[in-house]
Amino acid sequence: GGTYRGLNCNTLNLSHNPLGHFPEEFAKSNSSITYIILQGCGIETISEDALKSDKIRNMTTIDLSYNKLKSLPDNFNSNTFPYLSGLDLSYNRMSAFPYRAVNNQYLTVFIFRHQRDAEGKRCMRDWPTGIGAALSGLRALYLGSNDIRLVNDNLSFLIFNLDISDNPNISIDVSSICPYIASGYFNLIYSPDQDIRGCDDYLNLNK
Repeated sequence: GGTYRGLNCNTLNLSHNPLGHFPEEFAKSNSSITYIILQGCGIETISEDALKSDKIRNMTTIDLSYNKLKSLPDNFNSNTFPYLSGLDLSYNRMSAFPYRAVNNQYLTVFIFRHQRDAEGKRCMRDWPTGIGAALSGLRALYLGSNDIRLVNDNLSFLIFNLDISDNPNISIDVSSICPYIASGYFNLIYSPDQDIRGCDDYLNLNK
């Protein structure tokens, strides 16, 4: 009825409520939330209006895992979330890597595991080429349980937690980061039967 004054909190957890969409009430009430958790809420859409607020820029960590998102609105970007440091979009239905959403200088952790379409088939196949060079602050990238295939990219040693496990058709050369793997500086999470080349002495691979 126009009397709701919104929220002012550090952490808001609304997980496992059947919301269906990202609540527009936060923007309309100019709520200030730092860490929002919306796991398993059946979210299929996020409208641009849901992200139009003076205080939505205060969000630094967003967990939208275990939902039904196929895409994100155009304004899900660094202008809307200038201080975003952590984003979890795992267990959604995205077939394309959300470059616009992660193009943020403060982003340190991005989780994008297990993308499946409505029929349960793996739908994310493309490696995010150049992500290491573009995002110098990114320290953890989780891309496991997708269907990433040929990787033609120079991997960045700065992303020192990289998950490529359970991508059964992947073909990747990790020779550029092998010295960092050997020294224990770089943590590569992988499956032993994957086609990973360039660091055989330091990875347990079945060939």
